[in-house]
Amino acid sequence: MSEKLPQIHKVNKSDIQSPFRYPSDEEVFLFREQDRKKQEAQNNGDMHIWDKKTATNRTQLKHFKSYETQIDDKFKSKTAYNDKDKKIINEALQIIQERKKQRAKGVSKEPIVTLLEQKKEMFLVSKAHGIIEEEIDKLKLMSKDKKEALEQSLKMLETDNENFQKYLDTNKQQKLDAEQKADQEVKEKKAKESEIKSINIKITSLRAEKTRNEEAVNNYMDHKKFLDKLAPKEWHDAKEKKRQQLVNRLKEELIKSKGLTEKQFQQMVDNKKLDELEEFEDEYEMYFKQPSQLVEIFNDLEERNLFLIQTTQDAEQNLEELKTKFNKIKKSLDDKVFTLQQNKEQLKKNYENVCQQIKTLQLKGTEKNAKKDHKELRKQIIEVCENFPNEIQGVHDLQNKETLDILVQIELHLERQLKQIRSFRPDRVENFRQECERDWKVKQRDSNNLKLKQEEERRIKANQEKIMQPSKKKTGRQPMFRSKPFDRVIVQQEESVNNEELEDQKYFME
Repeated sequence: MSEKLPQIHKVNKSDIQSPFRYPSDEEVFLFREQDRKKQEAQNNGDMHIWDKKTATNRTQLKHFKSYETQIDDKFKSKTAYNDKDKKIINEALQIIQERKKQRAKGVSKEPIVTLLEQKKEMFLVSKAHGIIEEEIDKLKLMSKDKKEALEQSLKMLETDNENFQKYLDTNKQQKLDAEQKADQEVKEKKAKESEIKSINIKITSLRAEKTRNEEAVNNYMDHKKFLDKLAPKEWHDAKEKKRQQLVNRLKEELIKSKGLTEKQFQQMVDNKKLDELEEFEDEYEMYFKQPSQLVEIFNDLEERNLFLIQTTQDAEQNLEELKTKFNKIKKSLDDKVFTLQQNKEQLKKNYENVCQQIKTLQLKGTEKNAKKDHKELRKQIIEVCENFPNEIQGVHDLQNKETLDILVQIELHLERQLKQIRSFRPDRVENFRQECERDWKVKQRDSNNLKLKQEEERRIKANQEKIMQPSKKKTGRQPMFRSKPFDRVIVQQEESVNNEELEDQKYFME
């Protein structure tokens, strides 16, 4: 028996979905299953009644004799019978069954098998007739439902078509509205962009004008500072006095109002965090009000400058004269030094010859001269040992020992020191020597800088004294001298010879 089609007119319209969406896998499976059942129902409708599969065809019929009544063992009647009564009841039941059998034999002239076959055929015919009528009614009902469903689906399709047409019209109208809105927005965007460009052009022009104005203000401020520096001392004193009065007044006000300490106020003044002081510096009246004042000061400064130029030229001329004198004196002294060096070399040779003669004379001396104690030599040796006790250690009791014993002890001490020096690492010795040279060079540099500083202070003081002197106005044309060309000084780098023995000799000679 096929299933009924869904009643489309009973479906809620809110549950109807768009016909243009893709169905899911479950919906496809259900549709195929329903289609298969409809196809089976249609095939069964076209078959003969004896070809259809019924319950009797599916399962084998059972004979009524095979059925046995189910007797409940737990069943108990309301009245209890004794054994005698039970026996009588069983006998009565047997008599009734025998009578029924006799009646059946008397009524049925045909055999029971043929009777059962006839009844079976009659039952099958009536059953088939009932099934056919039910199938006809079902098919009529199905065709009616299908017709109603088709009509309903046609109405729904028409409504869907109308709705879809309305949707297309609204979508078209919305598209036109969106295009018009987009065109309007594009026009507005272009107008805004042009407005932004014009505003940016104005901003750039304003920024350029601002930078020009700032440069002009900075130039004016630099010019003002320059003019303030040219102002006389009386104007600066008056300005500083008024500034100090303003600082004192602000100090009292801030200490009373904000409770600041003097140290905090001084920090604010040093860091230039007070707007009143900046306004005072900017708004204070300048000294120069007329160009004639500047002309007078510049003339005075020009005269002073000419005087300074004259003095510097005189100083340079004196310096050149001094240099020439110095070179002459140096040349003469160099000549004298050269002659003295030659004399020194000659004296050294003479001294060596005399020493050699003395050694030969000492060797030729007798044991008496060897035993004599040279008092002067002993005195000098003792003085050296007493002056350098840290360097010459291990020599004691100098007054009681002879001169040769003292010299032997000193020689032994020197040998020990030389052995110890040889055991030192050469790199450490070199580092120590370099440190000593570096310290000596630093001391020399500091002393030279101190001398130069003192000379510079003396020269500045002399120049200030000259400047403070009243200027002498000269009439007529001033004599001008041609400047001497610069002397080219050629510095020759001397190659430093790393000779440790010469450096040690220089160090010990100093």
